[in-house]
Amino acid sequence: MSDQVNNSAGSLPAGGGREFDLFLDPSSTRTGYAIMKRPAVILEAGHLKPRRRDDSAEDRITTMAIDLEELIRKRPPSSIVIEIPSGKVHGRLRGNAPHLVVYGMAVGAMYWAARSAVDSIPGGIHLVNANEWTRGQSKAKRCRLIAAEFPAYAKDFASDSGGDMADAIGLGVWWYAKERRERLP
Repeated sequence: MSDQVNNSAGSLPAGGGREFDLFLDPSSTRTGYAIMKRPAVILEAGHLKPRRRDDSAEDRITTMAIDLEELIRKRPPSSIVIEIPSGKVHGRLRGNAPHLVVYGMAVGAMYWAARSAVDSIPGGIHLVNANEWTRGQSKAKRCRLIAAEFPAYAKDFASDSGGDMADAIGLGVWWYAKERRERLP
């Protein structure tokens, strides 16, 4: 089950086209995703969500992993980039060991769902530490920046209460900028 934002600026081919990448911000309650193409155009963004919010952690995570596999099979990306927890944990996760374990399960499930969804991802699957791309900015600030930059997201800003979709988009923007920097002489 997913909800999504489509951007009319980009067209998303179904099936064989691989001119786009998939960016994921996993969690145990809903996973934000963004399908983007260079330089940083949102083709689709949304959430993978469990059937019911009060399902067990295992059921929530399994449902989202199955939905991710389906999304990837329908639209195989060139590469997949997944945010992973970094050494520093802020906010509601700080000092909450049981929740951190469940969060880690969700990140691992999304990684393995991505690996098993298709035979190959030409550009690979990349794991990025959260603190590497967020650079200490608060989630609220990241959401506001994405809303200011992407009108398609701004329309659905209220539906992204956890900022998961914004973080998937932000991860994509950061990834493409990093690629451009690495190509500089």
